[in-house]
Amino acid sequence: MSNFLVRVVLHAKTDLTHPSYTALHEAMEKGGFSRKIISALGISYHLPPAEYRIDGVYTLDALHTKVKNIVDTIDTDNGILISQHDNKTIWSGLKT
Repeated sequence: MSNFLVRVVLHAKTDLTHPSYTALHEAMEKGGFSRKIISALGISYHLPPAEYRIDGVYTLDALHTKVKNIVDTIDTDNGILISQHDNKTIWSGLKT
């Protein structure tokens, strides 16, 4: 199983509180993505706006297709960045 971080931008929506971002969050969560990351101590932290985490057995291409299909239902003028990591992530300043 691999761990992935996904960042989405809706190019025409500069305000992250725009209703399209709310719809995006709901659609991504319905698709199995989380907006939280869990520390080694089991503490849950919120990811930055429009960033998501998913764990699973995916190729990057397959996961990109999954994300693109979800995001395109909200706004086709979008950008997607996906990174695969080996469960070694460091962060600071995220809120619980």
